[in-house]
Amino acid sequence: MPTQMQQTATIIALTTLTVLAAVQILAACGLPVGRLLWGGAKRVLPVGMRWASVGAVVLYGVFAYILLVQGADLPLNGSGLIMVLSWVLFGYLVLATFGNLRSRSRAERYVMAPASAILAIATLIITLT
Repeated sequence: MPTQMQQTATIIALTTLTVLAAVQILAACGLPVGRLLWGGAKRVLPVGMRWASVGAVVLYGVFAYILLVQGADLPLNGSGLIMVLSWVLFGYLVLATFGNLRSRSRAERYVMAPASAILAIATLIITLT
């Protein structure tokens, strides 16, 4: 049974992933949100980067699945594979946070870096509890 802290962290993580996926979908559709993504060089993403945004949405779905299994006590919770994937996800999110902090794009530094940090912290809480 998940703890209250784990449940809260799962809700925060899934909400953050949903918002990030929505931004990626908007970018993939050609809306001018590109300053938040992929280094912030393009306001409207070119076609190749739009496909990368579609890939990011799929990746966010995988992240959500890992966090749901771990944080909502779904089948496979506690399995070695899910535990390893949770730690890999945490490491990825820490690296993403630092990458976003180093971005030339102010929007990426001030919006995406905190989002990555929130996800990293929530992932750590979900994994440890």
